[in-house]
Amino acid sequence: MRNSNHIHIMTGQGNYEKPESSRTISEILNSKNVPHNLEVWGHDVPHDWPTWRKMIPYILETKF
Repeated sequence: MRNSNHIHIMTGQGNYEKPESSRTISEILNSKNVPHNLEVWGHDVPHDWPTWRKMIPYILETKF
């Protein structure tokens, strides 16, 4: 069964990424007991379409 109410925060650490912002959002959600996942990918993962194309199938295949 798919859980469509779960929050997934995924970020890289490459160009134009701000993983510290994702960590801050995760901390806020934790403080409010909101279930979510935070995944910080590597320094070779920039903020661009090729990265998102990798992340979307990953999240659909592994998290649902």
